[in-house]
Amino acid sequence: MSRLRFQSARLSTRLKKLARQEIFDGEKETHQERPQRLTRLFQELGNHHQLLPVDTEVPRNILNQIHAKRYIGALIKLGKFATKYHYPSVFPYLGRADHQNLTLLRALQGQFSFDMYTPVHPQLWSIALESASTAHQVAQLILSGQERFCYALIRPPGHHAEPAKMGGYCYLNNAAIATQTLTN
Repeated sequence: MSRLRFQSARLSTRLKKLARQEIFDGEKETHQERPQRLTRLFQELGNHHQLLPVDTEVPRNILNQIHAKRYIGALIKLGKFATKYHYPSVFPYLGRADHQNLTLLRALQGQFSFDMYTPVHPQLWSIALESASTAHQVAQLILSGQERFCYALIRPPGHHAEPAKMGGYCYLNNAAIATQTLTN
């Protein structure tokens, strides 16, 4: 349980750094992801289930089977160079050959986003990779026979992520990553 508490504290620290508000239908609203939500989930689940820490990283070859290499590279670059929260505001025209090598971070963000709600921030890649690694690890536990069934509580969830687009607060498609792990 001490590792679980450490992981919970680490995630709570990350959540404290998240934006306090989001824009929805043009209005500022309180963001749903906050430390109290995570703490409550861990308390309730911990009372009834064994919670396991994530101790493996999803291999790059599995990520590349789900997502375009250019997209993965863009996520890494956007997170690396972000200094604060940025929401997409510049969307290059699709299909133009001269947009293959965009350097302006705002344009790069828009190129790989399908909405205006999915932020880029300094922890983008580490958080997205940890979520994807959780999905991968759960699939491995089932494959190895260690567990008959598992549930992965993952944020960001990933279900909106496309092969080369982020959106709906999703960066990597965790369900597809778990499925690819099971089928490889």
